[in-house]
Amino acid sequence: MQITINVPDYVPAYIVHDYVSTIEKQIDLIAETIKPRNLMSQTIKKKRVSFEEILSLAQECTKLPILDSRSADEILGYDESELGLFGAEYGH
Repeated sequence: MQITINVPDYVPAYIVHDYVSTIEKQIDLIAETIKPRNLMSQTIKKKRVSFEEILSLAQECTKLPILDSRSADEILGYDESELGLFGAEYGH
């Protein structure tokens, strides 16, 4: 990126140099804070996961303790009513 700064002739070159250096450092800091997010999202989009990696993750998940023994329908709130989801709870 190129930036143009109009500086009067009477301003000493060392002041201009210091000012430009300060701006460059600020831009670098901003770029560094933005860069990891972009790289991370690009890495996630481009990463291909093998079947073996998915299987390995699934096996790890089966080893986790069961914290709630209710069925999926019970957790979601389905019941025996005609309407299913939250039917009896709301008087339908």
